[in-house]
Amino acid sequence: MGGALAVLPWAQNNMSHNYRFYASKMEELRVRREANRPLSHQLHELFLFVKECEARWERSSAQASEESGDA
Repeated sequence: MGGALAVLPWAQNNMSHNYRFYASKMEELRVRREANRPLSHQLHELFLFVKECEARWERSSAQASEESGDA
């Protein structure tokens, strides 16, 4: 046999079925990830907006304290 593993015909069919099942499940997973991606992007944009707002508030707070003499 030269070191090669002999595969019986019924085993090939089972492996082929398993491979098709695996490929199908991976395709479903890919589609779900693609469908959920816009939400992830929107969440990222929302966090960036919050960071920008917080930075503005900090600048406003610093300016207000400087003007009032609290600094």
